[in-house]
Amino acid sequence: MIKKVSEKEFEDNKFLVDEIQDEFVKNFVTSNFKWYIRKAVQNKYYFYILTSLTIICPIISSVFSIVDAELSSLPFRCLGIIFTSVASVSAAFLVMFDCRKKWAIYRNEVENLKSILAKRKNQTSEELVAEIEESMSETHEEWMMTFKNSK
Repeated sequence: MIKKVSEKEFEDNKFLVDEIQDEFVKNFVTSNFKWYIRKAVQNKYYFYILTSLTIICPIISSVFSIVDAELSSLPFRCLGIIFTSVASVSAAFLVMFDCRKKWAIYRNEVENLKSILAKRKNQTSEELVAEIEESMSETHEEWMMTFKNSK
């Protein structure tokens, strides 16, 4: 699913890359563009899946607790515990992996790359690579600040 969505987004924006004449630069841009798109889509999906689990599992667990209170049934008690545990683990993963922040950083870089490629008119290959490298360096600095702030 993630791969299909990533490939679809790349195909939708491939015209931006196709205009590049230099084969080395085209491969450089294509590989970075695909990587950032894949990571953005991947973290978006992880964020939504984990968030959904942290919302849905406590509700299901509450239903099983009510049924268990009425029937005093071990299977319902166990299911309630399992769903509570899944909700706790999902919440921990959301905090630990910070998928929302990663999604925003990767998505921002994808949009920056689109902007750079759309604006380029009479840029040489060297100027294009330099501008993309600068954008990627800024993203890397943002990553470093994120990890420094989380300590």
